[in-house]
Amino acid sequence: MTPPLRRAHRFIWLLLVVALPLGFLATRPTKQSPWLQEPVLPPQSTAMPVLLRTIDADSLVLNLRQSVRGTERQLEILLKQPFETPSAVVCIRQEGSRRAVGLLNAPGLYRFPLPTGTNRPLVEIVDDVHGRTVKTVQL
Repeated sequence: MTPPLRRAHRFIWLLLVVALPLGFLATRPTKQSPWLQEPVLPPQSTAMPVLLRTIDADSLVLNLRQSVRGTERQLEILLKQPFETPSAVVCIRQEGSRRAVGLLNAPGLYRFPLPTGTNRPLVEIVDDVHGRTVKTVQL
């Protein structure tokens, strides 16, 4: 290495020794706290007070609830273990019609309002991706 190259090399390294720590210190005030990812869940409705029926199926517990006046009904599903499907649709079949009321994703508690006039609904959990019924329960 020639003397001019040695001087340039030394100058560049000294410049880096000073500039890099100063650069790191300059960015420190702008450093924000790490983002905490919280799961985004829809607000859970409160459970209706009157419990009409409870059915304990293999991996889930279904509760049929109603209001004190008896005008509104609610389906409460406690999913104990996840299904093999990534997402399942909860459908209510009554008098030949089928209506989707919500989705089941991960294990946990889910509450869905039921249509009026739903006395003894047939609950179907359907995998829409593969087009098959995962579970059927008569309440």
